[in-house]
Amino acid sequence: MEYSGTLRQTSVLLGLGYNFNFLKNFKATLNGGYSVYNSLQLQDYDNEEIYDFEIPNSFYLNVGVKYIFKSKTNVKRLY
Repeated sequence: MEYSGTLRQTSVLLGLGYNFNFLKNFKATLNGGYSVYNSLQLQDYDNEEIYDFEIPNSFYLNVGVKYIFKSKTNVKRLY
């Protein structure tokens, strides 16, 4: 197998999120924001760029529902 280099990713994101608990074990989530800076490059051993993927900056939105499982383990405190 031939190894050609390293995949390097750098991202800067600005965003806000909100969580809402309902029905005892459920949580609704809403996250949104903007990617300020994206960089994804394939580099060789000398950190020279082989390929730049040129990812554009954009808005994003994430909506979801989570179920919270109850823990059935007993945790003893040390203090």
